[in-house]
Amino acid sequence: MKKKSVYIFINIIIMIISMMFVAKMGYHLNYRKINIDTNIILILVIIVVVLSLKFLRMYLILLEEKLSIKRFIKVYIKSVFATVCIPFKLGEFFRMYCYAYEIKNIKKGIISIIIDRYFDTIALILILVPIELYINSRLSLISIMLSLFIGIITILYVSLMPTINYLNKFIVLNVFSEKGIRILKFLDKLEGVYLECEKLINGKIVVLLMLFSCTAWIFEYIAIYLISSLFKIYVNGNGFSIYLSSILVGRGNELVSIYFTIEMILLAISTFTIYGIYYYKNLKNRRESF
Repeated sequence: MKKKSVYIFINIIIMIISMMFVAKMGYHLNYRKINIDTNIILILVIIVVVLSLKFLRMYLILLEEKLSIKRFIKVYIKSVFATVCIPFKLGEFFRMYCYAYEIKNIKKGIISIIIDRYFDTIALILILVPIELYINSRLSLISIMLSLFIGIITILYVSLMPTINYLNKFIVLNVFSEKGIRILKFLDKLEGVYLECEKLINGKIVVLLMLFSCTAWIFEYIAIYLISSLFKIYVNGNGFSIYLSSILVGRGNELVSIYFTIEMILLAISTFTIYGIYYYKNLKNRRESF
């Protein structure tokens, strides 16, 4: 019961902070006259599609946890809302906390978000690198950094088990001390992390994870293009790279600000509508039980 109270309290605090950022970003739309025409409706539809694809990716990662769709939607909406609203991707820690609480496994909750980010980044590189090479004949700094990050993570993951097996064998045969025992315990925990990753990533869903990730980025690129056209913001060949760089450093340009403001408002409405209906039904059921 205590854990649940703490969970609810943290959720309320994060939602308040998120709403403060929504209010702060709102001026980016207030000073412009927006007509509810085909373009703005199409942008909203595309953002919903992007969020839905990312939802399916996360649901696939945690498929074996057998969370109900309704419960998963609630967790996904509020955690993504916080991630979008809070700068520097700090909301990802809230996502980890939410999933860890719901599946009652801290390690798996953290790993699931890392896997989600991993596939999201791979898909982005697969789309961004060819575009940049075609338009500019060179890669941007953000593309190089992301490629290096993914390359390092992939090498570490692939080489982890062979390294663990080698070190286990070496320490058992050659190290006879308390320090060796501590190292073996650490290696055992590291192997546990690897096995959790292996359970969450299996051959059956990898193709789907990549498909959902690539499709989501393609639709997001289309949304950015439509926003730039609607608000008459010039975007050159490096536009999407600049957009990504701005996301990482906390929305540094106008295009990112507008996109995130639209997404924030959409998520805010969705989050409070879903939880409003949930708590209304709970309150109604309690009244009927008395």
